[in-house]
Amino acid sequence: YGRNNTNAIDVNGYVGGAQNNEAWLISPELNLNNVVNLPVLSFYSRGEFSGPKLQLFVSTTYDGSSVPNMAEWTEITNAGFPTPAGSATSTWTFSDNIDLSAYKSAPKVYIAFRYTSSPDLNAARSSVDDIVISDQSYLLNVAPAELSFGEVSVGSSSSSHPVSLRVEGSNDVTITAPTGFQISTNNTDFSINPIVISQAGAATGITLYVRFTPLTKALK
Repeated sequence: YGRNNTNAIDVNGYVGGAQNNEAWLISPELNLNNVVNLPVLSFYSRGEFSGPKLQLFVSTTYDGSSVPNMAEWTEITNAGFPTPAGSATSTWTFSDNIDLSAYKSAPKVYIAFRYTSSPDLNAARSSVDDIVISDQSYLLNVAPAELSFGEVSVGSSSSSHPVSLRVEGSNDVTITAPTGFQISTNNTDFSINPIVISQAGAATGITLYVRFTPLTKALK
């Protein structure tokens, strides 16, 4: 079931039909105190057939053995689980940049994946693999990950696209536009010159604007 023909965790609430089911995959007790920089969670997941997505939770009150609903759990909403594909699939989705810094001082932390199914919502087959908490010196979040500018004539500029940027744990950040692109902080004044963002501004998060201004005729 795993990536690259390795082992993984797999759950399915379908037995002769979609069943009422709630299943939790809970980590061992974790202590993030020794993480020097930023504790960042990453994993791969896969959703097959039809049913609810997986959910990701964190708890500092779970006792390690009781039923999960005896503890307080906080949902991590930026886990990026794929919507079940409606059929079998071999495609895995990588989730990264899940910041656990808020739990560094907690004496114990539990991470949990929650699966649900029901006759009304159907029962997907969900899998997770390669779950890692890494010690990262900085954390970069950019959205969207891709931009499409369409066809743009040489000597003209495309419409601009907003890009949200947030960097934690870094110093000042310098943004440099690739050849043929211009960037702006106000969606009015565009330039090919690098933009320097202060450490505080990068940590809070800013919106940049990007437009395509091709210098030569080519496919992008």
